[in-house]
Amino acid sequence: MVVWDSAGSGGGDTGGYSIQGQRFLVTGELRGRVFFDANTDGVQNAGEPGIAGVTVKLYDDEFALRRTVLTDGIGEYHLRPKEGSWVLRFVAPPDWFTDLDVGGDDNLDSDADPATGETAPFPVLINVLDTTIDAGFVVLPEFLPFFLDGFETSTTDHWSTTVP
Repeated sequence: MVVWDSAGSGGGDTGGYSIQGQRFLVTGELRGRVFFDANTDGVQNAGEPGIAGVTVKLYDDEFALRRTVLTDGIGEYHLRPKEGSWVLRFVAPPDWFTDLDVGGDDNLDSDADPATGETAPFPVLINVLDTTIDAGFVVLPEFLPFFLDGFETSTTDHWSTTVP
């Protein structure tokens, strides 16, 4: 925020002296998605659901934890970090992630290292929205609804802990 005094002002202010101020945005914006890669091709395809409740951690360039959020009901996260270099870590066990950087569209691939769940460092610019940093899971977490367990789908590909 910048504040200054002024000998005059505009609008409806009729005084000869005023205090003026303006707030400036100093953050960038990250929006991404954690998705279930049902066909394990490394790409978010139509019909592949987002995964709610996944922890997403934001680290600065010195790898200090700055923020932690959970993905919402459709698997999306939203962060507003300052300008600089950042790393995201999607929290899940190793081998739950799909392959990294598959396909030609960075908006649809997974950016999490399959062994660590971490992204490569990436820049954040002031007042710029980045929607390219996502994570694909090939294993469904236990906290997902039971609609994908073997009792409901007649398969044994995925089992939840929600067994009657």
